Amino acid sequence: MDFDLQDFLSDWEFDPDSNLRHVVDGSGREYIQLRLEQGAFSGILQMELDGRPDSRKPHDYDFALDYYQEKHTILKDQNKEKTFSLNHLQCKELFEESELLYERYSFLLQIADYKRVIRDTEQNMELFRFVNTHAKYKDDADYLERWWPYILRINGTALAMDLVQRESALEALELIKSTIDEICALENRDIEEYQLERESSLEALGDLYKQVEKNRTLSPEETIEKELDDALKSEDYEKAAKIRDIIEATRKEA
Repeated sequence: MDFDLQDFLSDWEFDPDSNLRHVVDGSGREYIQLRLEQGAFSGILQMELDGRPDSRKPHDYDFALDYYQEKHTILKDQNKEKTFSLNHLQCKELFEESELLYERYSFLLQIADYKRVIRDTEQNMELFRFVNTHAKYKDDADYLERWWPYILRINGTALAMDLVQRESALEALELIKSTIDEICALENRDIEEYQLERESSLEALGDLYKQVEKNRTLSPEETIEKELDDALKSEDYEKAAKIRDIIEATRKEA
């Protein structure tokens, strides 16, 4: 085996403005590759877009979470559910898996791969709940809870932007509002990361709402209502009266 990477690096010269590429192997598996130049080092980093980002199979399962969930299910079916718990090392393994998914969906959000962001955030939320329910020690059970505002924000953002791409802006606005409500309803935690993430997440979702509202295509009814509002604001009462007549006539026809 030739361990020299020079042929790969020569085929893809480093360009800071074009250092990412999407590749598909012969079996149809998809990857993102990142071309790097760091000091004296040159290289390519690779992340798998489906399954575990690092392509590993912990315990011969797609995810460590799958493995522990199956162990829990087997004991539950045997009426031994109370004997199941996650020790510190097992929680640490799940924390590390959660971080891998976080790194991937943070990147996927930047390239607008919203469906995969939705998938990965939902997987991590499932992991959060599983650890919180089954961790043997309270410190482990509480460890991921500080990140709920952030993960709800990213999940809500991806769901909303997916709706925008499908030209369902009104649904997207409703989803953003429900995500804001969900974050506001979270149990308050006296943890600095939690407080910072809650504040920044609410601000980011508020900004997203304004952006979607500003850019969405208005319905014919909304367009004429806006024209009426603009006429009143500019004190063009003659124009406002004509618009009111049009609105009234349209309602009668309906």
